[in-house]
Amino acid sequence: MSKCRVFAFLSFLGILSLLVAGAYAQLADSPWPMFQHDMKHTGRSPYGAYSQPYIKWAYQTLDTIYHSSPAIGSEGTIYIGSRDEFLYAVNHDGTLKWRYDVPAKLKYSSPAVSSDATIYIGCDDRNLYAFNSDSTLKWTWPTGGAVRSSPAIGPDGTIYVGSLDSCLYAINANATLKWVFPTGGPIFSSPALGPDGTIYVGSEDSHLYAIKPDGSERWKMLTGGPIRYTSPVIGPDGTVYAGSNDSLIYAIDPTVPQIKWRYPTVHRIYSTPAVGSDGTIYIGLGVRLEAIDSAGNQTWKYSTGGTVRGSPALDSAGVVYIGSEDSTFYAIYPGGSLKWSIRVGGSIRSSPAIDSTGTIYFGSWDGKLYAIGTSPVGIDEEPDFDFSVSSLRLYQNSPNPFIRTTTVRYTLPDARRTTLSVYDLAGRLLMTLVDRTVGPGHHSTTWDGKDSSGRKVAAGVYLCKLTAGNSSFTRKLVLLE
Repeated sequence: MSKCRVFAFLSFLGILSLLVAGAYAQLADSPWPMFQHDMKHTGRSPYGAYSQPYIKWAYQTLDTIYHSSPAIGSEGTIYIGSRDEFLYAVNHDGTLKWRYDVPAKLKYSSPAVSSDATIYIGCDDRNLYAFNSDSTLKWTWPTGGAVRSSPAIGPDGTIYVGSLDSCLYAINANATLKWVFPTGGPIFSSPALGPDGTIYVGSEDSHLYAIKPDGSERWKMLTGGPIRYTSPVIGPDGTVYAGSNDSLIYAIDPTVPQIKWRYPTVHRIYSTPAVGSDGTIYIGLGVRLEAIDSAGNQTWKYSTGGTVRGSPALDSAGVVYIGSEDSTFYAIYPGGSLKWSIRVGGSIRSSPAIDSTGTIYFGSWDGKLYAIGTSPVGIDEEPDFDFSVSSLRLYQNSPNPFIRTTTVRYTLPDARRTTLSVYDLAGRLLMTLVDRTVGPGHHSTTWDGKDSSGRKVAAGVYLCKLTAGNSSFTRKLVLLE
């Protein structure tokens, strides 16, 4: 008997006391209920985002948010795991709803939320956890290895998740085992579900597996390397896309099955692609975000300042959102040009989620869950934000007036030595926010109302001065008590 089947049998014996007949729940009707939005892993939101980004709030956890990515419940709660061994539930205003302490790190697995508000997440302690929305533990399902795969919820409520014990588990919502499927290597990959119920998952044995809803093998496709952190995606025409550590992206016709094309890269693939409604796929490769059409041809590439290990998200207008290890979050127009970027306090490997208001959520290595939202109109606001990068520009801070923190945005037409500083009305330097060479594009930073010594400054009017090359601009900032 295989290792995963032994653990499945022991798990079944140990969980009989939790059985509840007739338990049933589908994926939650929410803006972003699971990793990469939906069962197909499209990463595509039906909602649009905004033109004037700023940090609405940042919730601080106790350790790094590594690869775990946010999921959103139907009532707007944001769920995410952290290396501090807590699952966090954060209200849409950035306040803590609850947190639950598990026995090991939640580094890789992302939550999935069902229609009955159950939250599922895998843990390094070898368990799949199910939580009620009030923070109580519903049940745990033990596997034979760490669970770094992100769970998927099928139309009939079945929860699918991989384990490092080399098995894919299908578990009913009432904590009974439906089936277990053994592969030849550990499963980091997160399962995707096709419209016919086929489950697709990658394994470190270098195979992409297609599994029937009854748990039997439909087919398997050998690649040239382990399929590790990247997960399969299903396009609008049913094509299955999968990356491999052989530095190739595969497009597979699942009906034959056969490989339609291979897209060569020079990188190991960590990112899971997002797929547009026209079949274009978007994926992080090395330091770049690349767009590849449905025929396997590159349409554009955009270089960031660091490695891209997270997965992109798309809004209803086709804008692509992605974080990078350069501590910057990017918004890229469908044609490949920069719309805006915003810098945060740490590397970003977490993949973004978009809610119905257009707010974007992601985690960072600084331990914060960020909410990027639309700027409210305040003093000296510029609602008609110009996204061209043909000229140097300093935009009004937002919000303004502000109480705790405010975001300052600026645009550079080319790379320049740049300083961005805050002065009092007497011209005394209080804080330097930026002092480095900055590349072309849209940029932003925050000021927390403190001087360079970390002391909170008094309420009043202050000046923010941008100097880039031989040009400078100044804006007034209003700090309230």
